[in-house]
Amino acid sequence: MKTKNFILSLYLILSTNFLSVATNDIVIINSNVIGRKYEGIGSLSAGGSSRLLIDYSEPYRSQILDYLFKSKFGASLNHLKTEIGGDINSTCGTESSHQHTRDDENYDRGYEWWLMKEAKKRNKDVVLDVLAWGAPSWIGNGNYYSDDLPEYMAKFLLGAKRVHNLDIDYIGIWNERPYNVDYIKQLKKTLNNYNLKTKIVAADEIRSYWIAKDILKDPDLYNVIDVIGTHYPHGSGKNLYSGKSVYDIYGKDYKIVWKEALDCGKPIWSLEDGPWNGEWNGAKGLIKVLIRNYINAKMVKTITWSLISSYHDNIGISGSGLMKANTPWSGQYEVQPALWAIAHVTQFAEPGWFYLEGGANGYLNNGGSYVSLMSPDKENVSVVIETVESSANETIRFNLDGPFADKAYYLWKSDSLNQFIKQKNVLYPMNGSLTLTLEKSSIYTLTTTVGQQKGNQNLIIPEATKFPLPYSDNFESYEVDKLPRYTSDISGVFEVAQVNNNKVLKQVVPSRGIEWMASLNSEPFTVIGDSSFVNYSISIDVRLENKEESAYLMGRIPYVRQGQVLLPMGYCLKVSTNGDFSLLSTMPALLKGRNDFRKKWPESNAFFPNQTQNSYIIPLSKVKQWPKETIKLFNGLDNVIVKSNNLDQNFLILHSNGSFSVYEQRRLASGKTNFKETKWNKLELSFQKNSIEGFVNGILVCKVIDNVYPKGYAGLGTGWNCGYFDNLKIIKK
Repeated sequence: MKTKNFILSLYLILSTNFLSVATNDIVIINSNVIGRKYEGIGSLSAGGSSRLLIDYSEPYRSQILDYLFKSKFGASLNHLKTEIGGDINSTCGTESSHQHTRDDENYDRGYEWWLMKEAKKRNKDVVLDVLAWGAPSWIGNGNYYSDDLPEYMAKFLLGAKRVHNLDIDYIGIWNERPYNVDYIKQLKKTLNNYNLKTKIVAADEIRSYWIAKDILKDPDLYNVIDVIGTHYPHGSGKNLYSGKSVYDIYGKDYKIVWKEALDCGKPIWSLEDGPWNGEWNGAKGLIKVLIRNYINAKMVKTITWSLISSYHDNIGISGSGLMKANTPWSGQYEVQPALWAIAHVTQFAEPGWFYLEGGANGYLNNGGSYVSLMSPDKENVSVVIETVESSANETIRFNLDGPFADKAYYLWKSDSLNQFIKQKNVLYPMNGSLTLTLEKSSIYTLTTTVGQQKGNQNLIIPEATKFPLPYSDNFESYEVDKLPRYTSDISGVFEVAQVNNNKVLKQVVPSRGIEWMASLNSEPFTVIGDSSFVNYSISIDVRLENKEESAYLMGRIPYVRQGQVLLPMGYCLKVSTNGDFSLLSTMPALLKGRNDFRKKWPESNAFFPNQTQNSYIIPLSKVKQWPKETIKLFNGLDNVIVKSNNLDQNFLILHSNGSFSVYEQRRLASGKTNFKETKWNKLELSFQKNSIEGFVNGILVCKVIDNVYPKGYAGLGTGWNCGYFDNLKIIKK
């Protein structure tokens, strides 16, 4: 009967994959040729990418979480890495710190604690891992690697255990920033002093294994680091594993250091990986990463960013997650193909299985690739195969040794139309051999395991809807220090606070913190609503406590750039405690570039002291006074200066990484208001077609005609000061 079933199933596969194939490939599954231990696949919640997930109501929120973490159901992730919030923008927004100031501690802020607990509910063995992107400015007075930092990190881990009963398994150093050997040793000493068992991962740099060189020459460092890794080892874009060797792209030096990483004896992880796309193209890139990270770099774990696209499409890098869930008011979510690419591995192998070598992983002649994993007891094997960019269908002969020679095999397939489909026929080897023709542009898993599931096909997922108007919030329904529904903090942190008998929204970050290099920070602001808002008004009550403070009301924000420094595109009503107001509008960039100005102009290094900040803003009225040779360092800047009508409204922004840009921030109106310090004041910004009106305490202070930004989000903000907000209202006009 087995022979008859094999012949029938082989005939069906070959007849449905009739296209001619140029080559045969042989995959050798030998249970005695064992490679490295597989440690699982994880995903990363950081940079505000999961912000809106917690705002989903039940049952949709639990359904989403099941798809991410429930075993043999969806992605079945066995590792969750989260950000240690640092009160700085870290890609799509700001995540709140557990210590806004030196004397402040709170371990209930934000949503990462909640997310870790939800993951544990669905898989008690899920590995928890944390990493900082930046830190509040009080750390080392702006110096990240300082005596303050080990204690700050230890308090986070202690708070996780004391308040949430969470044991954090791993902690990293600093996201995509140079590591510091002395700090790593001090961190380990501090963890030991508190009897914390959390292991150290190093070093979260981009395509760098230099940590391996250091630990090989420093026994003390070797002993305190448990895992080494890097980010995006395969490159990105057109270099996304475009060759069979990662060092074909990055050169001989990379090859030498990578060899040292292999020799050091530590597990190697991809600590953050892409390709930042949940659709089928993302699934294709992701399966290549999952397979080739082992083939090329012997990485035993891959962690993807982001876990879920629970942030607005027009903020930062849109659609990066395994799922999409960014309209919590509707309950709608999308289970995207990238999730099923991960399921092709996680539902067929468990951490603790072993990769097989000796022909069990490698490349196929038409362009595909594959890896094989075996259970420790040698009872089961799974082969994950991708043909996503194969030039033709792939015919593969599997030579199966002893324990796998007479097993029943099952085949699962994903392509652009259908993902994670179990093929109908059971396959049986003949004389230890099995031959399959696999279609190009597909993902397959050939396995002896059973019990896999494609989620719950009977769920009814609501349709996405626009943000509901009218909308109002008096912030009374929330716990203190929590985020209100639907807000997305881009810079600064806006949390609920108790003021006398009233709950209000408060901006709590006193100054710009220690920034991550790729995301900068404007003055604090948060957005809410929908990018399709056109004719509407936003109003709110505002209170400022001290002289020379300011607050903002914003509207028609079309998008928010990563690396925001000025206030966002759109319109902004700014009021100050001295009674001044301005209606401002930031325009798209007039100039962008990058060079080595910090080398050619050493004095510019003074703009970036102590790694406290990564940007410096200068009005062009001052830039014009620079020597001509300095201006010429910034290609095109001289032409922008000549063409500018108002140099005080144009700003050169210098970045510590050598990039620069010029933006115009138009002042559409300005004057005096009756805004009162230490009192509640009502602000309103109204949009009707191309007419924009601003009100302060019910008095019209400006009315302008402008059509640059026809639609976009609402928002509010402050200077780098505490600001209180209450009675938010957004009304359609």
